[in-house]
Amino acid sequence: MTKEISLYVHWPFCESKCPYCDFNSHVSHNVDVENWKVSLLKELDFMVKNYLPLNFKNGKLVSIFFGGGTPSIMNFSIAESIINYCNKSFTFSDNIEITLEANPKSTFKNVLKDFKKVGVNRISLGIQSFNNSELKYLGREHDSYESSKSLSIAFEIFSKNSFDLIYGLPNQKLVDWEKNLEIAFSFKPKHLSLYQLTIEKGTKFYKQYLRNKLIPITSDTEAKFYEFTLEKTNQFGLNDYEISNFSLPE
Repeated sequence: MTKEISLYVHWPFCESKCPYCDFNSHVSHNVDVENWKVSLLKELDFMVKNYLPLNFKNGKLVSIFFGGGTPSIMNFSIAESIINYCNKSFTFSDNIEITLEANPKSTFKNVLKDFKKVGVNRISLGIQSFNNSELKYLGREHDSYESSKSLSIAFEIFSKNSFDLIYGLPNQKLVDWEKNLEIAFSFKPKHLSLYQLTIEKGTKFYKQYLRNKLIPITSDTEAKFYEFTLEKTNQFGLNDYEISNFSLPE
């Protein structure tokens, strides 16, 4: 049996740090593009030559995922260099998915088209909400209009698509979440990532929680939100293959 290989490439920079985020991400507006390109390629080459098991050497690469951080703010030449390296080092699967994470503030036609030209064929957008007050609470820099606009732009360019939403916010009601899902379904996504808000150590929300300035929803309310989410996604035809991820059947 042919071994399947997947590659994750982390871009650790963002335009701002969200209060719920505990990922390895940092705000920086002065990134040395060439230095990062060379460094990522060196790291990738080292890992392939020293840590890829021998029985995977002749495997097929089925996925490259540029995550973050916000990979859509990196120069597309970095993605191009990594994809070209992989093309020389591995056999690409016929239906390989090369995914780029993006946020609405950096979703511009010319940017996405540049990434598509170098081989990216799937987009994953960090929408999080279509509600302005929820977006503000989550520390997002875009508004509800930009949520919808970015999806229209991204889905026009990429036939393979996905986006993220967050639910279970303090004081959020099921009717609020239902409105988010209705808008989400109107875009006919092929994949959705629907995450319950979790309060992670080291985040701004965690500090608020310790000072009793943030009161998470109860376990019973969490369960109601989750069951409601399963019901609505099922009605739309999205299958849950993992607790937070849903996709149309292939």
